[in-house]
Amino acid sequence: MGPIPLVLWLFFSTLCILPTYGAALPSLNTNRTHQLLPRIANRKDFIEKISQPFRRVIVIVGDLHGDYKVTCEILIEARVVKDDCLTPTGEVDIVASTGDIADRGKDAMLIFHLFEHLRTTMGSENVVNVLGNHEWLNIFGDWTHVNLAEIAEEGGIEKRQRLFLDPQEPLAETLRENYVVSARIPLHPALGPINAEYDAEQDDIFGPLSHAVLSLTHGGLPVDPLDAVERYPTDLNVVGKDLITRYQSIEEEFWPKPRMTESDPLPSAPVLLTTEDVSVMFESFGPLWNREWALFPEDIICDGIDEVLWLHGVRSLIMGHTINRYGIWTRCEDKVNLIDTGMSSAFGDHRGVASALKIEYSLKPKEGEPLKFIEEETRTAVYTHRPHEGIYHKVKELNFEEK
Repeated sequence: MGPIPLVLWLFFSTLCILPTYGAALPSLNTNRTHQLLPRIANRKDFIEKISQPFRRVIVIVGDLHGDYKVTCEILIEARVVKDDCLTPTGEVDIVASTGDIADRGKDAMLIFHLFEHLRTTMGSENVVNVLGNHEWLNIFGDWTHVNLAEIAEEGGIEKRQRLFLDPQEPLAETLRENYVVSARIPLHPALGPINAEYDAEQDDIFGPLSHAVLSLTHGGLPVDPLDAVERYPTDLNVVGKDLITRYQSIEEEFWPKPRMTESDPLPSAPVLLTTEDVSVMFESFGPLWNREWALFPEDIICDGIDEVLWLHGVRSLIMGHTINRYGIWTRCEDKVNLIDTGMSSAFGDHRGVASALKIEYSLKPKEGEPLKFIEEETRTAVYTHRPHEGIYHKVKELNFEEK
């Protein structure tokens, strides 16, 4: 969570490029940012791929803000990991974060390390990390929300900045390679891998399952789609990765001086910002900063929700960023899920509840009718210190005979 940065993009969009850059980065793996849906020839082939009963469990956490203890507590409660907070239980297939691991609390680095550990133990394809505005603030040098104890533990300002800007540092590398601006998570693997680019031309083949996909973004996809986004989520993720790459290619002497207090000047931008950079990474209604879905009246935003979902090839939007300390909540007939509950103890007396969104999905053929399937989806708000709450449950019959 953070202030809406209208002034930031106005400021950054006027800055000039510095002339000197560092050594070339190692070749980058673009699989996380640009994947195409598998080409399936026809509906018959697709039905064959979904002909066996299937179940998938997904757990998504909101803004963790440097609180390792509460991160472990909620991952244990949601059955992602065992009591040691390191060993996967095997009961959850995909774990995801909607961003803002960084800032406020002093243990952000431990949480970053934990997700890397889970990437190893659960498989990199099963751990999804979305960039929050606070991860981006740390990269471009606005440290007004950084916990001073964390800076001391990391060896001071220069050493901590190296963690984000030196491309050889493990944290810098994973932010560049594994963190995305927006994630597209299919509920069934026949719809493609995580972050596969939506292809409307295959809707007829996928039939009633074409939009059985979740969209994860820190602030939320804009109500009015961005001009910069024609391919979702590819265009968003390419912009984010490219800008991080450019920041990490700067020679150390040109790294921006971190802004430590609100009275300090904004850090100077050592790279030239494009229009796409501004709209995706800085704009008030861009995916890192947007609060429309949380704050605008439902009679305004919900009129456009179906169009947003259809254009991006998803069933629902899941986001953090805007706190509701009382728990996870939904809007627009459960098509919008807001999961930032202010759970970090760094909020002190204003701390909210520790929470996670758990999604249990299943698809199975209907007995005796090979072109019909039963789809069931349950969403549960998991809490550590109060009973879990069911927020969505739907069973549908899907008919693949219909075109």
